[in-house]
Amino acid sequence: MIMTLLGENFKVLRNKNDKQDGSWPTLSVSTWVRLGTQCLFAIKVVHDNGYLHRDIKPNNFVMGLPTDQERSRLVFILDFGLSRSYAFKKNGKFISRLARATAEFRGTARYCSPNVHDKMEQGRRDDIWSLFYVLIELHCGLPWQEVREKDKIEHIKCHYKDEHLMQNMPRELRGVIPSLRRLDCYMRPDYSAIYNSLMNVMKRYKVNYDDLYDWEKDSDLKVLKPTTRPPWYTAEEFFKSDPIGITCGPSSSERIGSQDTAEGKTINTLEKTNGD
Repeated sequence: MIMTLLGENFKVLRNKNDKQDGSWPTLSVSTWVRLGTQCLFAIKVVHDNGYLHRDIKPNNFVMGLPTDQERSRLVFILDFGLSRSYAFKKNGKFISRLARATAEFRGTARYCSPNVHDKMEQGRRDDIWSLFYVLIELHCGLPWQEVREKDKIEHIKCHYKDEHLMQNMPRELRGVIPSLRRLDCYMRPDYSAIYNSLMNVMKRYKVNYDDLYDWEKDSDLKVLKPTTRPPWYTAEEFFKSDPIGITCGPSSSERIGSQDTAEGKTINTLEKTNGD
């Protein structure tokens, strides 16, 4: 087996910013807003292929290998062990999978959305919800940051008001989680609006794409810059695109017709394998 060698994950990189007073290590706005934009890009690539990641957390995002000039500053998304398809192709068209009445817990308690605790079917909204928990942690820490027990995390998370959760985040991003809360598992998140909010944070804080990341400041090695412009630098059209075209559940005919497709058989096999 040959696998691409990559760099360190977000958790390791964040911990390099240990503070002398013992408080929670964080990253600068300049660093995490660019990481967040790349993560959103990566998540949408997964969604555009009909899958949900379902385990978005700092450990599952890594940077490219520092010696790889073209990819050393790119974010890679890892670990698809809990992934699940939410749509599949039939006759060249994507069809939504029918949501289950109840779904078992899948994900990581600290970062999963409240919907997962409530055993609701996950959708694209929930991956992005988890991403914003990651960004809050990178910026200032989560309210349940030091809690280890799953039931206590659930209680805090499900009773914490959005305005209090987002109060320390840049004002441009404070409406994201409330907007996700209005979606059901079938509906498409407004990727463009979220991307534009991140871009507005970059503009207000005068962040440049090629600025050094926090962990690069103390490096003795010369920071390698890519020779070509990465696609996330100008991603307006990408975030507007909607190759899936799903905003609601399957019709009655789609539910019946999907049972005998090769895609459906593959999905059933994956479900049995994953115990999902």
